[in-house]
Amino acid sequence: MYSEISPTLELEILQSSRAPFNPWDFENPDFAFSNDIFLLVQECCYLPCNLLIVWLVIRNPQLINNPPNILYVSVVTHNTLFLIQCLLVRIAVIQAGGAWTQTLCDLYAYTTVYFFAISTTQVLFLALERLITVILERKIKRRFVYLAIFNCHMLSGVIVFLHTLDGSKNVLSLSGEFCYPTAIGLSWAGICGLIIMLISFIATLGVYGMIVVHIRRSMQAVMRASPHLPDPGHAPSPPIKQRSSMMVASQSVIVSSHSESAYGAATAAAIGSHLRHVAVSSKRSQLERRVALRGFAVALGFGFTFFPYIYMVWFQYTTKLRTPAAFDRVYTGIKMTTEGVDPFILILLDTRFSGAAREMFAAWADRIKRLVSRSGQHQRAAVPSHECTSDMMLP
Repeated sequence: MYSEISPTLELEILQSSRAPFNPWDFENPDFAFSNDIFLLVQECCYLPCNLLIVWLVIRNPQLINNPPNILYVSVVTHNTLFLIQCLLVRIAVIQAGGAWTQTLCDLYAYTTVYFFAISTTQVLFLALERLITVILERKIKRRFVYLAIFNCHMLSGVIVFLHTLDGSKNVLSLSGEFCYPTAIGLSWAGICGLIIMLISFIATLGVYGMIVVHIRRSMQAVMRASPHLPDPGHAPSPPIKQRSSMMVASQSVIVSSHSESAYGAATAAAIGSHLRHVAVSSKRSQLERRVALRGFAVALGFGFTFFPYIYMVWFQYTTKLRTPAAFDRVYTGIKMTTEGVDPFILILLDTRFSGAAREMFAAWADRIKRLVSRSGQHQRAAVPSHECTSDMMLP
């Protein structure tokens, strides 16, 4: 069972201990087991959402023909792999009655650090791609995007390797819900990971804020360049020489007819130009809202992981203790929010993904309706044959 370790250097003692792995080194195993069930349900809810995006891309490869969608689908794909890994580990722990093994602890700790680093770096690259495309107005080739994703994997592998140095050992949290390397609170590797997360979070917020400001300024420039419609009540009066000639009725009629035709032509041209500028400004306004919403959603989902991780590293680095069990339960409850939010961001804020999802759901609904109608026809066809058989059995 959980051993009450009173020294203030608990992490250092756990890291230097040569004792075999204790599968029950956490508080309140009964509550931890029930919380494992909750986490299992949560992972089972988020996994189909990410699998939906992967399936849409498999069915429609043209959905990832631009750099931002390639990066975002890559994020969702890694979310899917991470959720599958968490699901399998959680099932194994539940089958063991809540007890961990050294193999499961090592697998969960290193893969969590790896996928966590991938998500952090890819969010940063996604923000930089938007900066280059929207603000600098330069097109990024797809091979550079794939190279950036490859670099994310390489950097994440380096971060995992750093967490194995200085005698780091994977330990259980006090809540018994996850494992993590002691290097997070005892080594400079944890500080490096924290700095990378801090840079990614600030850069993401800054880039999306710059994009919104850039689009707003562009829209204001378009509106300033939009011509004003002429006012009929303030139509330009004819010259003074023409005013004297207007005393003659025939000349007055000719001048008025020419001014009305000129005013009508000017008004039609101005209306057409104004409508074009309104359409452009409306499109830019929609783009601004989509970019702002995507940036806010990305920052919100990233913040669910970023701020608790800051507290976790700071607490362990300053106290050399494992974080309290109450914090661990809250952290594990909201940590998966990012994996659950990412698919909805892509479907709701990308018109092509939303259209592909609607088409797929419509096809599924049609298939279900056809299956229901066929089963109903078979049941109705079986009733008269049964009645005939019953009549034949009568004496």
